[in-house]
Amino acid sequence: MEERLKALEIAMKREEDAEKFYLDAGEKVTNAYAKDMFKSVAKEEEKHLTTVRAIYNRLKE
Repeated sequence: MEERLKALEIAMKREEDAEKFYLDAGEKVTNAYAKDMFKSVAKEEEKHLTTVRAIYNRLKE
C-alpha cells in the first residue's frame, strides 16, 4: 500500500508542476490563441490533480 501512496504523491507533484508550467507559459506568450491553449491545458492538469488526490485520499483511509 505504501508504494501506491508514494506513486500517487509523485503523480500529484508532477500534475502540480505541469499546471504551473502551463500557467507560466500562458503568461509569457503574446499570441491570444497560445494564451488560451496554455490556460486550457493548465485546467486539464488541475482536473488530473483533483482526480489523483481523490484516489490518494481514498487509499489513505
